[in-house]
Amino acid sequence: MKLRAAAISLACVFAVSPASADELREVLAHAYSSNPSILAARANLRIVNENYAQARSNKMPQVSASASYGYRKTNESGSIFASDDELEPTVAQLNFGQPLYTGGRAPASMRQAKASIQSARYSLYAETQDVIFNGVRAYTTVMTSAEVVEIRRESVRALAAQVDDTEARFDVGEVTRTDVAQARSRYSIARANLSSAQADFQAARASYENVFGFPPMSLEPLPELPPMPESEDQAQQTAIAWNPELVSIRYVEEASVHGVDVARSDIKPRVTLNGTLSRRENLNFAGDEEEAASLTARLEIPIFSGGFERSQIRAAKYQVNRDRLRVKRGERIILEEVTSAWSQWRAARDIVVTSEDATAAAEEALEGIQEEVDYGLRSTFEVLDTELQLRNAQIRLAQARQQQYVAAHRLLSAMGLLTADYLELPIAEFDPDADFNDTKRRLVSTSIEP
Repeated sequence: MKLRAAAISLACVFAVSPASADELREVLAHAYSSNPSILAARANLRIVNENYAQARSNKMPQVSASASYGYRKTNESGSIFASDDELEPTVAQLNFGQPLYTGGRAPASMRQAKASIQSARYSLYAETQDVIFNGVRAYTTVMTSAEVVEIRRESVRALAAQVDDTEARFDVGEVTRTDVAQARSRYSIARANLSSAQADFQAARASYENVFGFPPMSLEPLPELPPMPESEDQAQQTAIAWNPELVSIRYVEEASVHGVDVARSDIKPRVTLNGTLSRRENLNFAGDEEEAASLTARLEIPIFSGGFERSQIRAAKYQVNRDRLRVKRGERIILEEVTSAWSQWRAARDIVVTSEDATAAAEEALEGIQEEVDYGLRSTFEVLDTELQLRNAQIRLAQARQQQYVAAHRLLSAMGLLTADYLELPIAEFDPDADFNDTKRRLVSTSIEP
């Protein structure tokens, strides 16, 4: 009885009364809107959006104003024209410049900026997928760890009762001291396993809080999996088309192609229209006034500058070749990830089935052996061994179910489908076009969105 009471006390140390319940889709939606990694990726996208505004400025008019004010005192003596003048010369000028032709730099820079923005968008999608996947893994790990703790706790309770029963049978001479020692040994091991399981559970809680920003409460059962691919080939084709990391580096390659045009613009003619409005007062004598206006077209033709621009063009072409090879490498990596994820998902499904069969068989075996012990057909050691096999089978089943669920989401992530829309999260998806359009409208504002 003492051991049974101790087992119950140890279990109470772990037990927690939840204040509320968490549902997977709801907590994933919370992470989608508040996880710092996702918010940082969105902030980075807003930074890249500004590249378009900066590139567009190459074709926009440039307007500036300048003014000057001075004081001059002149004292001339010794002649019949002796004078003593005080002047306050004032100059105001308005300058205007409009690029008419930039060698193609302005449109090429804008196309390059748009490709970079698309790349940043898909980098954001990749970061979002990582957070969602980590959230699914953290959620299921907490659930599985809690289930393992409960299994270990039940094992401690059962073995405590077994020790009490074995000691009682020893007192009446039905079993030997060796039987008692074996029961006590298994009980001590079970307590150690429970402590280890509790430590794993606390680590899982910490991972959960890292992803979602709050500790887990009572977790609701997992929702059904979203539609999964019917074949490995279908999964690979989808991944090649939609994996965000792969699409991102494709847009990096596109930006490099436009970068060649940007570099080439430096060896092409440039035409600029310049205008000036000015007013000058008191420059030569008091009351002197002058107003002027000018409009000039300027043509500039680069001829030779030491080979710098040609070197930049070659470097831009090398960058295109490099990024094209990175795309090919990325495709190979994604295909490998899909194959691995597909295999793990299929294997996990099979393991769940075999683990369910093993658990059912172990439960039946334990029930039969416990009945046979009463007739002296089985030893205490056989009971303890069968009890251990059952607990291990239950733990393998719990872990196999988690591995199947996580493997499915890993496959969806490799395919580029681990999105708020595909998972039907209860939240509106982030709209990158809204931020981009807001950036395009801002010509003079320096305020930003938080």
